[in-house]
Amino acid sequence: MPFVLTCLGSSPHLAWLAARLNRRAEGIEGCTQVCLCDHEGWELLLRQGLPGGGVVLDASTDWFMTLPARHESCLQAQCRYAEIAGPWHPFGEQAGFALAWGAAVEHTSTIRPCLDRLAPFAGAAVHVGPPGAGSFCRHVQQGIEHVWLVHAQAACAPASGPFIQRWRDSLLNQRAHLQPLLDIACLWLEQPYARPDCHASRLARWLAEGLPLLTQLDEQLATQLAGLPVTTLAHAAPHPAR
Repeated sequence: MPFVLTCLGSSPHLAWLAARLNRRAEGIEGCTQVCLCDHEGWELLLRQGLPGGGVVLDASTDWFMTLPARHESCLQAQCRYAEIAGPWHPFGEQAGFALAWGAAVEHTSTIRPCLDRLAPFAGAAVHVGPPGAGSFCRHVQQGIEHVWLVHAQAACAPASGPFIQRWRDSLLNQRAHLQPLLDIACLWLEQPYARPDCHASRLARWLAEGLPLLTQLDEQLATQLAGLPVTTLAHAAPHPAR
């Protein structure tokens, strides 16, 4: 059966994904009728009818908790569902996309050949758990990137006040920056479909156990810094060459 790809939605990355998949579709078996969609495309797909016997690749950036219901809709229509998440860049059309994807275990062997062709090389698209897991891992990645960006901006900002005070304030502000990561990790672990053995759940447990400890250590260090004279380490510049 020839490979047939339908693309529904207006997100720019759908065109990049579709171009790469169409160009590399030769040899795909068991996954020959594919519908690639974003949020808009999913709504349109529901109105048109889900492709019975086909595969739906959901490339939306929707909240992970909304995706298991889409999987259930596909099951009722006797088609297979996978949600794919990653940094969507135009050069992915040529170099491949770094993908985390979520799908039911029984569908992974059928869907994987498509995703191997979207990735830079076979095996580079990582199945991280059930539907929703890919989106969850992507949200975590974006959260970590945000924390690093906040720290980088603070490091590059003009100095205001003694170094010790600025360091202490940064440590005390860490909780607010890390709290969203802790919240999303705990939320994932509360879901009935979050299998304990999948990558997404292991990541969530690592965050849920590690972030409170990190915050506690930051606060302990901030308390110790509060006892130092503000002139201590007033300058972080290295000693002049001798």
